[in-house]
Amino acid sequence: MKKKTVTIGFSILTAVVCGVSLFANISLADVGGDFTIYPSYAHDGNRNWIITSAAPGSTVDESLVLENLSDRHQEINLLVRTASAKNGQFIAETSAPTDGAGTWITTDGDSYSLDPFQKITVPLEITVPRDAAQKQYTAAVFASKKDPAGQSLNIVTQIGVRVYLNVTPDAYLYTNVFTAPGYKNAFFLVISSLGLSGSILYYVISRKEDTAKETISYEKTGV
Repeated sequence: MKKKTVTIGFSILTAVVCGVSLFANISLADVGGDFTIYPSYAHDGNRNWIITSAAPGSTVDESLVLENLSDRHQEINLLVRTASAKNGQFIAETSAPTDGAGTWITTDGDSYSLDPFQKITVPLEITVPRDAAQKQYTAAVFASKKDPAGQSLNIVTQIGVRVYLNVTPDAYLYTNVFTAPGYKNAFFLVISSLGLSGSILYYVISRKEDTAKETISYEKTGV
């Protein structure tokens, strides 16, 4: 989905080219462009959208990858917008959010300086209000870049990532432990630690049993 709008202000013409990926597994880098943005890991097999769940009053930690695909330095801004998904259409608001899921999303900065072909990971936090209704919420995070195209013309290119957030009472634990890499790694580290402890305990018990058998054998043979 791409759209082009033209706004006039202060005698400067600005053309805005805006796009949010329509497809789950087609990278925007594959269709051209000199920068892109995408989630740091696949969500339910989806490489382009953030799809997560959380309980009211909880916080979800996500992250985005911001990548400079060109051989020149670039200044990229991040914009968060509330969105709506109806009748098969995903529509992001054009102005800064005043309500909705767009107001729940924060990043660790608004502007990023990328060297040629540099790739960085940007932390993203979604804080769900305690009184949030249990339903699906939508938002978008845009990477935005402004290029001068003449004395009185600027071209702003924006590439967005969809955010689908399902607010349910019991989905937070499942989503974060078994989907997000950080929680997944911690979970399996705990399981591995328990397994290691069990192995050591088994070895100690087995060794004690072997020692006891050897002692009985010595007593019977008189050695």
